[in-house]
Amino acid sequence: MLLPGAPILGSAEFYIAVENPTYPSLTKSKWRLFRKAWILPSARTIWWRTLHNKLSCRANLHHILPAKFDNVLCPLGDLETDSAPHFLFFRESKWIVW
Repeated sequence: MLLPGAPILGSAEFYIAVENPTYPSLTKSKWRLFRKAWILPSARTIWWRTLHNKLSCRANLHHILPAKFDNVLCPLGDLETDSAPHFLFFRESKWIVW
């Protein structure tokens, strides 16, 4: 139910209205370029999740579910925090991807 006098927002307007300021704010033209770019769907998902800080790295999972993910260390044996940059770039096994 809408509140009296509340504006009706389209999906893009709603997104802008509720956008979390911690997310990177890309201009409409840059989002349009991202959506139109020829990227494999699996890669597009990873980039979208990266832009919104929603990667399933241990640091994010521990923040959301601390009881289930009791530490933030990389599960592949590193003694480093499994942050987004580590998850994407700083594992030797990831170098062949990039």
